[in-house]
Amino acid sequence: METKHTPGPWYVENQDIFGNEEGGYICTWSGRSANAQRIVDCVNACEGINPKAVSDLLAALTALHDAHFELHPDQYLGELGQTIRRIIDKATK
Repeated sequence: METKHTPGPWYVENQDIFGNEEGGYICTWSGRSANAQRIVDCVNACEGINPKAVSDLLAALTALHDAHFELHPDQYLGELGQTIRRIIDKATK
C-alpha cells in the first residue's frame, strides 16, 4: 500500500508545519525555523513532480545546456543559454 503525502501548499506557523487540508498539521520542527521553511519551500516547489524524476530532469537540462553551447557557442549567453544556466545553478546550490 502506498501512502500519499499531505497535498500542498504547505506552510509554517511558528515551528509547526501544516498542509492544505482540514486539520493539516504535519509536524513540529523543533530546530531552526529556517529548516522548517526550507522543508515547506521544497514540498511546495515540487508539487506535481514525481520526486524520483528530479535527478533525471536535472541531468536532461544539463545535457540540453551542453548541447546548446556545443551547437551555438556564439550564442552561449543568449536567452536560452542564460535561462538554462540559471536553472541549473539554482538547482545545484
